[in-house]
Amino acid sequence: MYKSIILILFVIFPLNAFAGSYQGIVRNIFAYNGKIFFEVYNGGFDNSTTCTTKPDRLGFWFVPDEPYKEALMSIVLTAKVTEKLVWAKGSGTCIDGPMGKSEELKHIDLKG
Repeated sequence: MYKSIILILFVIFPLNAFAGSYQGIVRNIFAYNGKIFFEVYNGGFDNSTTCTTKPDRLGFWFVPDEPYKEALMSIVLTAKVTEKLVWAKGSGTCIDGPMGKSEELKHIDLKG
């Protein structure tokens, strides 16, 4: 009975419900310790997390070790160069990086 209730709760409230998302402009891209870090500034939170330590930005990280993550890298670099608006969503996994706390990147959407 209790296992069924717990399973239902995980289905209703997925773990990435605690992930952060932010819409803004990509700035400050770093390669550090085998990971790519970047920040999204000058926008707003769709969902803030424990990784949210600054009111005007959210830091993200990822490891470009597979084709999907290499595509994420292309989108991040394109967004930086063009200064176009992006919407980025994390996984809920927070680590310390060169810019403070950063959340693992799961999705990014280049707007416009």
